[in-house]
Amino acid sequence: MALAGDLHVATTSLGGVEVRHLSGHIAAADPRPLLEQLPSVAHASGARLVSHVVVAPLEYHAKGMEALKEWSGGVPWPVTWIDEGGATASMQACAVAGAPVRYLERDGRAVGAAWEDADAHHCWLGNVCAADPSLSREEQTRATLEGIEEALDQVSMSFDHVVRTWLFIDRILEWYAAFNEVRTRFFDERGVFDRFLPASTGIGAANSGARSVVAQAIALRPKSEEVRVMEVESPLQCPATEYRSSFSRAAEVVRGGAHQLYVSGTASIDPCGDTVHRGELERQVGHTLDVVAAILGSRGMAWENVLRGIVYYKDVSQAAGFEQQCRARGLPLETLIVTQGTVCRDDLLFEIEVDALGT
Repeated sequence: MALAGDLHVATTSLGGVEVRHLSGHIAAADPRPLLEQLPSVAHASGARLVSHVVVAPLEYHAKGMEALKEWSGGVPWPVTWIDEGGATASMQACAVAGAPVRYLERDGRAVGAAWEDADAHHCWLGNVCAADPSLSREEQTRATLEGIEEALDQVSMSFDHVVRTWLFIDRILEWYAAFNEVRTRFFDERGVFDRFLPASTGIGAANSGARSVVAQAIALRPKSEEVRVMEVESPLQCPATEYRSSFSRAAEVVRGGAHQLYVSGTASIDPCGDTVHRGELERQVGHTLDVVAAILGSRGMAWENVLRGIVYYKDVSQAAGFEQQCRARGLPLETLIVTQGTVCRDDLLFEIEVDALGT
């Protein structure tokens, strides 16, 4: 949870380029007090926004985007606006300083930003969805994955370079199995399972475009063999592919003596792939945090290495005890936002994702 009404900034510098990770939360439904701060904080010292997710009621989307355009003089970066019925507003964003940024469009929408540093070419995508909302859910899923490909093609990348995805799925419990079937078929066709399976979050949330699914992604094309991208296993869980969900538990990028870790959306699932602590929220939270801590520890990291994270409660009104759990474990509260989101199983009440940096 970022400090209420304020934006927390965590800064990294890799390959000669600075990346600012911004997190903010307010105890109100209207996100404009957060959006108002964004241009001055993100664009300081010539930085440019490359990623932006807003979690707030959809009724504020039009006014929020109008205000953001007014405050920033235009919004060429992708904004992914989602909502799953929470009564507060949160957002996270990233900005890059020290490198020219190229913005990408698709179907008349801002969908990405690309830049390069000494180690790699980077492309971060957002608000990627099917152009036609009348398509079936399955067709929209396919179109969204193809949309990621098409956006990456603009900067000479492909799905081979995708490290991390977010899939925000409207009414997820009605069709998550069908979603996974489409994703798995697409990955099979592209040879993804033979190379590198991206880390991912698949969470239930509606979106501003009234699509069945909207996506974000991070892609990286190394400049040398010294930059390595690899899947990371969860010491306390089985691979998600064992229960037909096509993502890796975490992804790691090793470059310049640094380790960037992207931990997928993680919930209270045991080594057999079964939900544990059904109906017991606090125990699900504790188990999930144990799982993430084990993933961090397997890469020589701890909670103090976390740069950003999102916490998804099935019912965010039940999150009152989360701050206490964070303090007891040493989680950096200011880097996290706590939101409402429907987890992919009806008996899962909590999910968390984090990004971390170690040396």
